Amino acid sequence: MAEEIPDPQKLLKLARQTMSSSERRQKYRRIDFLDTAFWYPTQLSFFAAGSSGAHQRLIYGGNQSGKSLTLAAETYWHLSGDYPSWWRGLRYPGPIRAWGVAESAMLGRDTIQRKLVGDITIEGEFGSGMIPLEMFARKPMMVPGGNGCVDTIYVRHVSGGTSSMTFRTFEQRREKLQGESVHWIWIDEKPPEDVFSELLARTSAVDGHLACSYTPVGSAGASGVTYRFLTETSADRLAFRIPGSEVKHISETRRADLANEYDDAERETRLEGIPQLGSGPVFPIELLPALTRNFDVFALPGWARHIVGIDFGFAGGFAAVLIAWAHDTNEIWVIDSFLMKQSSAAYHVQRIHSMTRGLRIPVAWPHDGHVSDKGSGLGLAKQYRNFGANMLPSHAINHGTTDYRVEPGLQEIKEAMFGGRIRFAPANGELLEQMRMLHRDEDFRPVKGHDHLVDALRYAVMMRRSGKATADCQGVGFGPQPYASQQPGVTRRASRFARGTAGHEDGDMNPFTGR
Repeated sequence: MAEEIPDPQKLLKLARQTMSSSERRQKYRRIDFLDTAFWYPTQLSFFAAGSSGAHQRLIYGGNQSGKSLTLAAETYWHLSGDYPSWWRGLRYPGPIRAWGVAESAMLGRDTIQRKLVGDITIEGEFGSGMIPLEMFARKPMMVPGGNGCVDTIYVRHVSGGTSSMTFRTFEQRREKLQGESVHWIWIDEKPPEDVFSELLARTSAVDGHLACSYTPVGSAGASGVTYRFLTETSADRLAFRIPGSEVKHISETRRADLANEYDDAERETRLEGIPQLGSGPVFPIELLPALTRNFDVFALPGWARHIVGIDFGFAGGFAAVLIAWAHDTNEIWVIDSFLMKQSSAAYHVQRIHSMTRGLRIPVAWPHDGHVSDKGSGLGLAKQYRNFGANMLPSHAINHGTTDYRVEPGLQEIKEAMFGGRIRFAPANGELLEQMRMLHRDEDFRPVKGHDHLVDALRYAVMMRRSGKATADCQGVGFGPQPYASQQPGVTRRASRFARGTAGHEDGDMNPFTGR
């Protein structure tokens, strides 16, 4: 009924009469308080990726981790053009046509709609969502039936025009989603594949963008669209997971209580957003939090053997992982790692030298390093050796054999995890994420794809006996790295900096005590 339709102008007039400017801002301009300090690192990365050229983005994570809030804020900024000063993501120069898509009208009302416009079923709450009350250009168009569902909203754009956003549902099926061109689509919850494809098609004519937010829970959570984002490589698709470690608005005590309440099959998904892919994860991912901790690399045993494992790649990325291994206890420390995309061997070697602080630590490499480059005719391993990498004489093999099968290497890592004999420095975030996502298919084979860092770790573990103690490694002989000039048998070269200065390895000196 007409009298039930919220009137933004009347609500704004009433608010100015009954509320202070501070109270109005708190209720009707929530977006003003969401600066960079509010958002988690993954959310900021998701925002920035909008300008990367990828047209499809997924943000996923555990329940109540901030996924929908992320897209509610970005949706408002696109509708209004009122981008914050720190914004580095996608920008629309003028008014846009947008859709918000949920499983059903009622679920859309309680999620997308409420996040954007507030709880319309409560008097005076329209305009208390991400879209400020004053930014509504006119009354919303309502869905007939009196259930509080909005059909279309109209938002003022800073350029002087008006953007519009219509709320759609999966229930309408692809046939009723055809025809219109749309600049921006927010999908909340995992859509059927045919619906996703149709929605993507709506954006093609206007170079539009599509973004999804959901927790991939349930037996089918990892299939369909989730599988497409996480395992099928495409420059047009990007996925971002909000890890539980970032979700500070849920206390550790509360997370522990929730972990006890969820069943084993859903715990990792509901807390961390990690889907149950294929026949299950390759690694015991429930152990990763306990195995990920800071350690002092300079306090490792002097006899620990250091080695770098690498995995060749260009578009998919070149990966390198630095580990240390103590032969007497069989402990492994994963010190550092990196993934570089679309760069050359020279830059990869330079980055390795930076990771090893200037030491020529042995490098384990895969069997495809024997493949010759079409341009130079040189094998990949030889190219890296020519650029200064301390490549092992031959490719990585499983200990005691002449083969390089995948399963034995994975099993060694798993056994180290179960035995508590492997430690991961927290800086290895990308590696840990790949370990969480690596899964087996229905035939229990590891599904290869986004696992270059895992492969590099596997090669390092396979060849750890060929590593060297840092004191036995020669420096690269050039560059600013601390140990670039080291000679074997010397633990470290003399510092280029005076004691007491920031560059000296011993840190600051007390000028009064000389210590």
